[in-house]
Amino acid sequence: SWGFVDENESGNWVIASKPIHISKHTYDLSTPEDIALMAADPHGAYQLVNNIDMREVKTWANGQGFGQMDFTFMGKLNGNGFNISNLYSKHTRKGTVGLFSNMLDASVSDIEISGLLESPDHYYDNLSVGLLAGAATNSNIERVFVSMRAKGFQNATIGGIVGLLDIGGNVSSSQATTSINAEEN
Repeated sequence: SWGFVDENESGNWVIASKPIHISKHTYDLSTPEDIALMAADPHGAYQLVNNIDMREVKTWANGQGFGQMDFTFMGKLNGNGFNISNLYSKHTRKGTVGLFSNMLDASVSDIEISGLLESPDHYYDNLSVGLLAGAATNSNIERVFVSMRAKGFQNATIGGIVGLLDIGGNVSSSQATTSINAEEN
């Protein structure tokens, strides 16, 4: 089994650094914790088996939500027509911002995602911001529908689905509705 570890009993829960079990089968995702555990096997194949409300994530990592989840997804995610709602990430570091920081040689299909990405600090330059991924290279995104609010980002590349679509990236039959507020929070 996989789990979370409270390092130094600090109240900061992180994904165990090494999964105990890695399998070649498709992992079923049904909870916010399942979504977070994707970082333990970024090469895996995943599928949503129901809608997932991420509302509780806002309390994770001292109120940063997915803000400190920094990993490159290199696997496959089939949403099976389900949605991930109320995703929240308060980004307090440089780099890429999204459910996945980066996608590399990955594929995501048949999913709807909604949420808020925010940056409380306006001094970060050269960020790539997207609700699915901050950046995607050589990745295929099909039938992905995003409703995103971005707040507080300045001097950033912002896209609803992917912030920066790089070499070999493909987005098809997808749609994003995005609201961006770069003013002070």
